[in-house]
Amino acid sequence: MTKPNVPLFFLFILAALGVLVNPAHAALETGQKFKAWTVQCEQDAASKAEVCHIYQTAASKDGKNQLLRLGIGYPGNQGKPVVIILAPLGIALQAGIAFRVDGGEPGRIPLETCFPNGCTSAVELDDKLLAAFKNGVTAEFQYVDVVRGPVTASISLNGFSAGFAALK
Repeated sequence: MTKPNVPLFFLFILAALGVLVNPAHAALETGQKFKAWTVQCEQDAASKAEVCHIYQTAASKDGKNQLLRLGIGYPGNQGKPVVIILAPLGIALQAGIAFRVDGGEPGRIPLETCFPNGCTSAVELDDKLLAAFKNGVTAEFQYVDVVRGPVTASISLNGFSAGFAALK
């Protein structure tokens, strides 16, 4: 994964707030499900176009706390997919977020900015990670909560391929 260029930073801030900029496929609607993945569409304030992304939220076992929100879409006119992560406040930022797909090769995503609703990161979804998501079963993300210690959030990849294909 490579870090997107700096001018896109403001688009990523919007993504953390729930808006990923990409021209929506006509058939996509907010709430539409691709197995474990959900579509979210909104009107882009600048272009007035409907924009969509797919996302999944991992919650604590008791369902009371959101552990991680993972969104994927196409911001701006870049043509490259981007992974947006929203993690809760109170985590060790310098450690970033570690991840693995199906116990494979580990990766790390740096955290960039925190807002009142959580801390975010945005990175390009490179071909290697895209292939792992398409062929995988589960992606595990781990970060350090400064009070509770290490936290692992599991994201099902069931339906990812269909949801991702619908974004194009």
